[in-house]
Amino acid sequence: MVGSVSKREVVFDSVLLYTDDAGQTWQRQRAPSRLELIHIDFANDKRGWISGANGTILTTVDGGASWTKQETGTTATIFHIDFRNEKRGLAVGERGTILRTLDSGVTWMPVVVRCPVDTLNVQYVNDDHCWAVGRSGTILRSDDGGLTWIEQQSGTKQNLYSLYLVKKIGWAVGGGGILLRYEL
Repeated sequence: MVGSVSKREVVFDSVLLYTDDAGQTWQRQRAPSRLELIHIDFANDKRGWISGANGTILTTVDGGASWTKQETGTTATIFHIDFRNEKRGLAVGERGTILRTLDSGVTWMPVVVRCPVDTLNVQYVNDDHCWAVGRSGTILRSDDGGLTWIEQQSGTKQNLYSLYLVKKIGWAVGGGGILLRYEL
């Protein structure tokens, strides 16, 4: 579990908690960042990544026992990260930031997108098809593994916070209780 400790809207430390007894107890672990940590994703029981403020991406190769910082080349907050497997991953964030990796995050490459709003969530459907959602009803689709993105019409200006895709059906949820359903 990740998060931050703040006082009067000022973050002064990160939070990284783990459990090894199915959630009965939680232990705090020191992260190699004191910035806000926002999202965590594991590709398997050993390989995982955390995204956060100021372009932060942390990685583990030992199931979370230790974490190291990866270079992202951005200072934009990274709100969400999704890995298709141990190698292929996408990260999305502030001002339309989209980063792509094909080597477990050793190298994060920026993807040029004509979408200046915050992108809040991203998900692979398969190796080629990816979707992302964000502020002001933004929905983006990629048919080439996240290399290029096409803006989709959502019919709303509500912020879209989360995305869930299964085979040919997708859902996006957002502000004002909005729920969008899409069939591929």
